[in-house]
Amino acid sequence: MPPSQIAQQAEAPAAEESFAAGTADPRQLSLPELIRIMDVATTLRKEQEVVEEQLNIDQIKVRLRERLLEAAQVAGEPITAEQIDAAIENYYDKLHEFEEPPWSFSVLMAHLYVRRVTITKWIVGIAGVLALTWGLLASGFLPGEARTRAEIDRLTTAIETRAAAVRVLSAEEVVSGDIDKLLAVAQSHREQQDPAKLDEVLQEVSTLQQQLEAEYEIVVASEAGQASGIDRYYTDENGERVSGYYLIVEARAADGQPVGVQILNRETGKMETRSRWAELVPQEVYERIAKDKQTDGVVDERVFASKQRGELEPEVRMANEAGQVLGRQGQITSW
Repeated sequence: MPPSQIAQQAEAPAAEESFAAGTADPRQLSLPELIRIMDVATTLRKEQEVVEEQLNIDQIKVRLRERLLEAAQVAGEPITAEQIDAAIENYYDKLHEFEEPPWSFSVLMAHLYVRRVTITKWIVGIAGVLALTWGLLASGFLPGEARTRAEIDRLTTAIETRAAAVRVLSAEEVVSGDIDKLLAVAQSHREQQDPAKLDEVLQEVSTLQQQLEAEYEIVVASEAGQASGIDRYYTDENGERVSGYYLIVEARAADGQPVGVQILNRETGKMETRSRWAELVPQEVYERIAKDKQTDGVVDERVFASKQRGELEPEVRMANEAGQVLGRQGQITSW
């Protein structure tokens, strides 16, 4: 047998196996089968054209514009291209409008179903926050309470630190007694968890510390053209007219800078912080200082009192005509 026939006989079984798998020989297809295949191809082509046309909306608008312009010319309508463009845009804007269905239980359930994941997250989150808040409340560790405790601890530490500094500055029994009282008040406010009251105690201790640390002299004012004393008359709270002789004084540090001092105004009964005020003195001392200034316009006897570090009150240096040191009789802050 020739080799070509052997090859053909070898290929024949393979072809039979291929047709046996269900693949028809194109040469054996009937005319109706060919027509159906063509119909499928035509349908696919048209659907592809529709898809491309819908995706290319700009070209559709251009062709529609051209057709509308041609129709307007044939009909004799005086329509401009701008008006046609506006009409086309309006048409396509309203082409696909969604109208919310009437509210009903089924619509509500549909909304809940669509948002089920988000709603679940919110529920879990809120539940977690509530659980955390309750836990903090039960254990006493809410942020507000924690801040209050921290503030109370800070104020207590500051009070104790300043109180210790005051004890170092002064060993006077009066000062020690005042500190003991302030610390007892601070402990009471701490137990009551009252930071506002603790802050008031801190201010009192700080004022006492500053008062003890201060060093200054109280001198008679001696500026040219300004009074160094006044003969004061005023009406007291009982309606009685009272007179007094005052020296105008200033509190000055070693470098000459003014120092603010707590002054009790004897006419108003109120405490004021002043660096310049007037001290009540006997008439003979007032007249002596007045004569001193009238001599050359300058007060030579200027030092009224001095305040040393660690002392609670200034010590008066000025004496009366008998050589006795004056006592502080009262102060005023306005005249």
